[in-house]
Amino acid sequence: HVCKAYFKVQEIVLRCDWASSLVGGVAADIGASPGGWSWYLAAVVGMAKVFAVDPGALALPAEMAEIVHLKKLGLDAIPEIKEHGPLSLYVCDVNMRPNETMDMFMHFVSQGLVLDGCRVAITMKNSCKNKKEWNIVLPAQLERLQGVCPDAREVHLIANTKFETTLIGVVRSSP
Repeated sequence: HVCKAYFKVQEIVLRCDWASSLVGGVAADIGASPGGWSWYLAAVVGMAKVFAVDPGALALPAEMAEIVHLKKLGLDAIPEIKEHGPLSLYVCDVNMRPNETMDMFMHFVSQGLVLDGCRVAITMKNSCKNKKEWNIVLPAQLERLQGVCPDAREVHLIANTKFETTLIGVVRSSP
């Protein structure tokens, strides 16, 4: 049995109608442990390869050839992911401060792993001291994402806790 955390990525894929554009693609699942998101992307969506990036263990119902567990932190996985070309999907549900989470995504962009058409879903964890700080930090990170994904927006998923929200968008290159 796979952990229920995959309900977040399931809601994203269904709400955004991304499934058909992801079949056969390559994904990076940053902060993948225990593996629910990676399992859903490989087993249900039909992605050809999912890099499950997390030093922690995966608890998958069975070994899946489509899932490659990179037991390391996000930035440290870039060289191995680069060997397989650009990503169709970048998802991140890692426990980091919002600016660090976005910094990591922007590093994937700068390394040429996130190109035009790549779908992006990043969970923002509220590590702020108060609501006033959160109301400054969250819009700033959304604005950064909109620099790469002009359609980026914040969505509060059913499975998000009250201390997190999700930023989603599709990468668009400049004309």
